[in-house]
Amino acid sequence: VDLNRNWPFAWRRESPSDEQYGGPGPLSEPHSRLVKQLIDSHDGRLLGYVNVHSGEWALYTPWDSKPAYAPDLPVDLPQLVAQIGRLCECKAGPAGAVSGYLAFGSSMDYVYVNKKVPYPLTVEVYGGGDIGKLQSGETNKPLMDFPIMEKPAAGSAAGSAAADIPPSKDSRGLLQQQQQQWDRPAQQQQQQQRVETAA
Repeated sequence: VDLNRNWPFAWRRESPSDEQYGGPGPLSEPHSRLVKQLIDSHDGRLLGYVNVHSGEWALYTPWDSKPAYAPDLPVDLPQLVAQIGRLCECKAGPAGAVSGYLAFGSSMDYVYVNKKVPYPLTVEVYGGGDIGKLQSGETNKPLMDFPIMEKPAAGSAAGSAAADIPPSKDSRGLLQQQQQQWDRPAQQQQQQQRVETAA
């Protein structure tokens, strides 16, 4: 059983002989249930989730199960992903759009949608040579240039229905709106501190 296909988001039944067999059902494996129990014990308090793999050199963001970037991720994530991609000289971006395949039933998509973890990442730490390494002169596509696919409601059985938003000024506007919403609490806190200092 591929434990990263054993999660209750966009899970798919595959043949047990398939390399990506996700088990007879979501969370069928004790290993997956144990990790879910750990995640549940920190419900609402997790800021990040890093799913570590070894098969290539890469840094992935949601979606695993869709060939697009996920909405509502922190506005500083594109910069973080770009910096890490440059440092590791590896592929970086939405997993389903960059890796060349879709992964159904992954823990990264699950924690992003069901647990609302703002920084869900998959890090591929070894590629057996140069698998996933950028070639000379090659760069990663900026996250905001990928199409955005909306997320279904948490608990959605299939997690496959999606509204596509093509990369455009609308996508950039959405990211700018998110930045403003992200900055607003910090700005309000700074203003409150100024008022308290003046008083």
